Amino acid sequence: MTLGSLYWQLNDVWPSISWASVDYEGRWKLLHYAARRFFAPQAVVAEHKQGVTRVSFASDATSPVAAEWRLTGYGMDGTKLGEAGGAVTLAPTTATSVPDVSDAAVFANAPVEASYAVAELVIGGKTVSRQIVERALPKAMAYPAPGLAASWDGKAVTITARALARAVMLDFGAVDAQASDNGFDLLPGESVRIEITSKADAAALRKALVLRTLAGEG
Repeated sequence: MTLGSLYWQLNDVWPSISWASVDYEGRWKLLHYAARRFFAPQAVVAEHKQGVTRVSFASDATSPVAAEWRLTGYGMDGTKLGEAGGAVTLAPTTATSVPDVSDAAVFANAPVEASYAVAELVIGGKTVSRQIVERALPKAMAYPAPGLAASWDGKAVTITARALARAVMLDFGAVDAQASDNGFDLLPGESVRIEITSKADAAALRKALVLRTLAGEG
């Protein structure tokens, strides 16, 4: 018996617009960064449906893993609305679920399009996996302007978000550059440092960078 998962396709064999996760030059597209997250050794998977959030955890470890989980609801202004969570033992090489969490527990009476939740898996005091939980399709969510700011240190850039920033994309246009992470979420006030690999100099990278999110350019 075999067990696992694959996605199609890995790489482009010629320059094109395609569903591959690595382009013809070997650069990662956003899908490849996402694959690194959803193929992580331990990961949280959350789905909102019919007034509840279902939370599960996948583990590739061959022995049980002690962990904690949190599901925290927020308004678009950053107000904390509610929280659920607790201790969980991740079963080896499979998925472990916890009881469904009702909207009332994490969202209170907030409007569907103006609230979201953050699901987190914590192991050894460190968040190893995180997912934004939307109550509606992304296009229907009332996401605020993220207010992104970029601070450069050589070929490393620190991105800071004033408000929730969904699927932050670092776009360097025609400049050949690869980021150490891309397509990530930032919570209000959160920062992340990204290393850029490129033959272009720091000034060219700084000039070329455009930050994009689901709410538009940062």
